[in-house]
Amino acid sequence: MDNDNLLHKWLNGELTEAELQDFEKSPDFEHYQSIIKYAENFKASNFQNVDTYEKFKGERLTPKTQHRSFMKTLMPALKIAAACIIIFGLYFFFTQNSLITITTIAGEKTNITLPDTSTIVLNASSSVSYHKKDWKENRLVTLDGEAFFQVAKGATFDVITQKDTVTVLGTEFNVKKRSNYFEVTCYEGSVKVSTGNHQKILAPGDQLIVMNSELIERKLSDTKPNWTQNFSTFSAVPLQEVFDELARQFDVKITTTHIDSDQLFTGGFQHENLEKALQSVTTPMNIRYEFATEKSVILYEKHP
Repeated sequence: MDNDNLLHKWLNGELTEAELQDFEKSPDFEHYQSIIKYAENFKASNFQNVDTYEKFKGERLTPKTQHRSFMKTLMPALKIAAACIIIFGLYFFFTQNSLITITTIAGEKTNITLPDTSTIVLNASSSVSYHKKDWKENRLVTLDGEAFFQVAKGATFDVITQKDTVTVLGTEFNVKKRSNYFEVTCYEGSVKVSTGNHQKILAPGDQLIVMNSELIERKLSDTKPNWTQNFSTFSAVPLQEVFDELARQFDVKITTTHIDSDQLFTGGFQHENLEKALQSVTTPMNIRYEFATEKSVILYEKHP
C-alpha cells in the first residue's frame, strides 16, 4: 500500500494493527504527528454577529462618511493655516537674519563699518546690534557698553542704550553705558540726548553724564575719546568705575571691598601694562594692591 493510502486510513483511524506498526516505522511519521499536534492547538478567531446589514451600515459606514465630509470641510482652513505658517516663518527668517550683533570680550577693541560707511570703535566688554536689511530707512544701533561713532551724513542716526537715546544727523560722538553710569560726549556736529525726563542738545566739546541718577554737564577740549588710543581718562569719577574699566581692559578681577570705592578719581591709565596701570590709579589714591592670582587683584587702603 502506498503512503498516501496509509496516511488517509491513519487520519480516519482505519489502519489495522499491522498496518499501523508499519506506518509508525516510516520516515515521515514524526512529521505527520507534528502537523496533527499544531492543528489541535489552532483556534479560530472569535466572531461577532451583526443583527442586520442596516445596523452594520449605520455603525461602520456612517462614521467614515462623516469623517470624510468633515475633513473635506476642514481642508481649506488647513491650507490657509499652513500658508500663514510658511509666510510667518519666511518673515521671521529674513528679519531675524538681518540683525547683526558684534561683541567684544575683556581686553579687546574692534572697528566696525556700517552699511552707510559710518564707523564704530567698540570698547572692551561691549556689544552693538543693528539691522542690515533696512539700514537706509532706519539707522538705529543698540549699544551695551562703550563705543565711539563717526556717523556719515544722511537720515537720523539713533543709538539706544537701555532707556537712553542718542540722536544725531552726522557727527562724531562717544557713548558709554555701564551699570549706573551713562556718558555722552560730542566731538563734532550736534547730538540730542534723551535720558529719563531730560533732553539735551550737545555741541562739540560738550559732555553729559548721568551718574547715580545725578545729571552732570562738562566741557572738554579733546577731539576724540582717549580710550581709542589705548589710554583711559577720568574726571571726578568714582573709583569703582575706574577699576571696573581697568578690569575690562586687562581681563582681570579686581576686589574693591577693602577700600572706599565711592571716592572720586581724576587721572588715567595706559592699556599696555597691568602693573603700571594699577600704579597710575592706586598711588595717588593711597591704595596698595596684591595679586591673589595672575588674573585676580585685591586692593587695600594704605595705613599711615
